[in-house]
Amino acid sequence: MPSLRLLPDLEESIRQIPGVRAVSVVTDAQAQPTEVHVLAAPGKPAKQIVRDVQSLSMAQFDIDLDHRIVSVVQIEDESATSEAA
Repeated sequence: MPSLRLLPDLEESIRQIPGVRAVSVVTDAQAQPTEVHVLAAPGKPAKQIVRDVQSLSMAQFDIDLDHRIVSVVQIEDESATSEAA
């Protein structure tokens, strides 16, 4: 079954969470999220980012996300590391 991206409004809202740099929400054909991939800055625990994503999804879109489908990677901003060197 092909992966779809049918929730651009949810993606845009998740991008507004402080520290989130990029997001991709993969859905099934019924527009139900099956994977949520988040690229975030370090500083906030990944577990808290997952909770923020879940809360926003439920409060704003009435979508109950299982924490197990939310994947977070935290990468230092390249400009911050080059300035510190």
